[in-house]
Amino acid sequence: ADLVPSKYQDKASSLYSVMAGTGAFIGYMAGAFSVEHLAPALGTNVQILFTFCSAAFVIVVAVTIVFGRERSLEQIKRESSISSPIESSAEPGVLEVFRAMAHMPPCLARCFV
Repeated sequence: ADLVPSKYQDKASSLYSVMAGTGAFIGYMAGAFSVEHLAPALGTNVQILFTFCSAAFVIVVAVTIVFGRERSLEQIKRESSISSPIESSAEPGVLEVFRAMAHMPPCLARCFV
C-alpha cells in the first residue's frame, strides 16, 4: 500500500487484506489435498507444496521488484503537505488514540484495565 498515491492507499490496503485472506484460504486448502501424484519426483506432499509455494513467492517478489515504483522522500513530503494541512508527526495520532479510549464501551474498557 505504500507504493500507491495517498488517495488510493485505503483501496490498496483493502486489496492487500483480501489477497492475504485468499492466500491463507488457498494455503489451507492445498494442505488438505494429496498432490503427490502431480509431481512424484519432487518427493512427499509437503515437499511438493513447499516447492510450489517457493516458486509462487519468487514470482510475486520478481513482479513487485519489476513493476513497483517507490516515491522519493521529497515527493512524499510534498504530497502530504498538499493533501493535509496537519503537520506530519506521530504525536497527534497517538494523542487521538488515547482520547478515544475514554469513549470505549465499558465491556471493552475492562479488557484494557
